[in-house]
Amino acid sequence: MIPVGCRHPSTAWLGLAALALLAGCSSPPPPPKLSPAEVQARQFEILDRLRSIGTPSIDFEDSVPAQMVSFLNARFDQEEAADSASKIRVELRAGEIAEQPITITGLHDGFTAYHYLARLRNDTNLLPGFIGPDLILVSRFDPPEGFVSLRTIRAARFYKIYRQYHYLLDQLEGVTIPAVDFQGLSVHDAIGQFNALIEANTPAGEKPVHLELAPDAGNDPSVTDTVTLELRDVPASEVLDFIMTITNLQPGLKNGKPSLVPRGDQRSFTTGADRLRIYGWLIEMRRKMRLRPPSLDPQWPTSVDEAVNQLLDELNDEQKQELREMEDTIGMHFGLGLSVRNRFGLWQGNLPLLADTGATHPDNSSGVITYRLWKIMRGKLAPPPPNLPPRGLGWPDLLVGWEWVEDTPALLEEIRLPDVDFRNLPLKHAVGFLNRKIFELNEYDHDVIIELHPEADGELNIHFTAQRITMKEILQSISTLTNLQCGVVDGKILLVPADQSPEGFVSLWESPEEESAD
Repeated sequence: MIPVGCRHPSTAWLGLAALALLAGCSSPPPPPKLSPAEVQARQFEILDRLRSIGTPSIDFEDSVPAQMVSFLNARFDQEEAADSASKIRVELRAGEIAEQPITITGLHDGFTAYHYLARLRNDTNLLPGFIGPDLILVSRFDPPEGFVSLRTIRAARFYKIYRQYHYLLDQLEGVTIPAVDFQGLSVHDAIGQFNALIEANTPAGEKPVHLELAPDAGNDPSVTDTVTLELRDVPASEVLDFIMTITNLQPGLKNGKPSLVPRGDQRSFTTGADRLRIYGWLIEMRRKMRLRPPSLDPQWPTSVDEAVNQLLDELNDEQKQELREMEDTIGMHFGLGLSVRNRFGLWQGNLPLLADTGATHPDNSSGVITYRLWKIMRGKLAPPPPNLPPRGLGWPDLLVGWEWVEDTPALLEEIRLPDVDFRNLPLKHAVGFLNRKIFELNEYDHDVIIELHPEADGELNIHFTAQRITMKEILQSISTLTNLQCGVVDGKILLVPADQSPEGFVSLWESPEEESAD
């Protein structure tokens, strides 16, 4: 390990950032304004590249954050393509926090740029994230308006992967292949014939799934290039399972499209299976906080910084000295950690605090809190400012920005009901039925809920029957039958009389008549 400031065979990297500053003083023209979808795509692209750029072993001992930022930017300069528009840059916008010394050790070979930024989040008072497409470091105590943390973007990334993966499997499950007869085909030819079989057997009116083979998959030594397979009357999802088993491929994403990639590839859906379960849990937690806000004890802190400040106030001098003398935090788990779990409500529903730690279990959550306290007591981290405003039921950092990331119309197209039979059913009961089906069929998106506007006639009987129909098509039909418009207010789907326009109401789509006219 080599502390920053000592000679290092790669110290030339640290000078690249300074040379860039001296290269010219004229300001470049402002970049073109990006749409929200383009911003999100750029954030996901940066996240994926951060996780692929390796860095050497190095320690930062009593350094200023600017040194670490210069180190990362110089590393990006070495790795990135010559096209300046595609380069990653980290910008420090942390105010006075940027002057506080930081010590981060144990950064080994094999760590990626993402690991470096994650350690900054865990071991300092800096928070990595984005404003628009720009990657920045800010003060965790005072993030600027519009800031979305890197951890949130990572959660959103896995959330979208989870949705796409299960949407893909649901579609393939509904396609029955009468016969498969692959005799010694190459992987490329087998996937091509599989796509043809899917297209020929997809039910009328539905868009067939088209799988692609990642361009570099054929060159991967772990992939078996010969496919021999005979099957009769099986779901397309089962055919896919056999192909993946034979070839050592897995479903994943390539340029945002469903693709087959080598097993273990970072683009694979299943490489991050454990993370997908974690983020599924976080979405479930978010639903609980929105639909059934927990009853929080006013003595419970609702953020890590509040919890640390409360402990600093409560511990006596002898206890603080004991913390300073500890070499690690392992011994705290059944001492101070147990007290944190019990007194701060981690077992009793303090979801804001649990989410702010980024952990899914009270044991791990208390460890995040005691670790930051230990770092402060050993003089390695500045304490949070006193009298931080409580977060209450506002979204913790981990969940900020989810409403912006979600795409409600696309989600409604993913939820498909096998049959709907509304025979002179009151509208309010039809809405209740649809909410139950959303809960049953869309396991990790329970927070999607349909409500009636107070002026809508919930007793109005509707008559509507259909089979294999999406939630979007059902709501469009209800809108036509009842003359109600469908839109979103405060994250909820609302059916509103045509002559009403609630504040913040955003229509989900044009009327079916207008759509068909196009």
